[in-house]
Order: sequence, then C-alpha cells, then structure tokens
Amino acid sequence: MSGLMPVPANVILPDGAVTNAKLADMAEATIKGRQAGAGTGDPQDLTAAQARTAMGLGSASTKNVPVTGNASVSEVVDGADTRLSDSRTPTAHQGTHAPSGTDALPWTGIHGRGTTSSKPAASASNAGYL
Repeated sequence: MSGLMPVPANVILPDGAVTNAKLADMAEATIKGRQAGAGTGDPQDLTAAQARTAMGLGSASTKNVPVTGNASVSEVVDGADTRLSDSRTPTAHQGTHAPSGTDALPWTGIHGRGTTSSKPAASASNAGYL
C-alpha cells in the first residue's frame, strides 16, 4: 500500500474532507442508510426493499404510474383513470321511497331503530312516512 500512512486515532477530519471515492465500495442499486430495526450504528448498504421499509413506504411505492390510459395490474391507478369517473346522470328516485312508491322504506329502515310502537304521532308534516 504505497503512499498510505496510518492516521492517529485522535485526528479530526474537517467537514467535507472524505470524498465518495474514499468510502467503501458498495454493490450497485444500493444506497447508504440504516436498516429499519438495526438500531444506531454505522451506515449500511441498503437494497431498494430495505430502503422502502426504512422510509415507511407502502406497497404502492413499488409500482409505476401509467404514462397514458388506465393502469394495468402492475401499475398504480392515477386520477386520470377512466374507471374512477361515473358520467351517468343521476336518476331521481325520491318518490319511489314514499309509502306508495315501488320501494317504500319502512319506519325502521329510515331510522334504523325502534318499532312501530315507538313512532312519533302522525301529523300533516309526516303523514305516510311513519
């Protein structure tokens, strides 16, 4: 190892003195970090999966967004996906829920509680809905 000399333990390196070239070699597609659950310690070379876990990223972080069109099963659905919209005009159906309608709602269905004996007294304003 010509040109190298030992460095005493009490030497303090100035900020920015160690370049990336002087760091230990690392495998491709890894980053420096500290693996989740490893506690405090020296930096480690993390894989993509370890880095995602350390950063708290969910499974969507491993999928791509489609460039155009709807997402495939291996892609994340984005806001322009046509399956997220419903351009149909809503159908008016309030009248069908009235007592004489085709799908009238009983008192317990509307209020989700009580029986016919707990209904309020009938009046002109609630006639037919009690």
